[in-house]
Amino acid sequence: MDLFVKYDHDTEQVTLGPQSGMAGEPDWLPYIGTNPAMAPTDMDGDRYIEELGAVVRVSVGSMPDLTYQQNRVMAYPDIGEQLDLLFHDISTGNLSTDGGLYQALLAVKTQFPKD
Repeated sequence: MDLFVKYDHDTEQVTLGPQSGMAGEPDWLPYIGTNPAMAPTDMDGDRYIEELGAVVRVSVGSMPDLTYQQNRVMAYPDIGEQLDLLFHDISTGNLSTDGGLYQALLAVKTQFPKD
């Protein structure tokens, strides 16, 4: 399915779309929104490519490094796993720094220390 966008050349931004069914409509340009050459960690943006007469999704740089907080959020066990570790620690009477929950959280904090 062909997609189209309205593109503001002054601000270099898509103002409407992408959507189908706009072929031949005034001020609507073809849109190429996928680029298999882009790595999944690249940030992307829409740019008008005059030679193509289309707006294309292109890489505009790499993602900035994550903060230690963002790394921790992604590395912590999900809440269900944390509750399971806590349940087992309570069941075994091991609510200490030797417990599974404490050790799991400590491993993440050690891997991603505060700056």
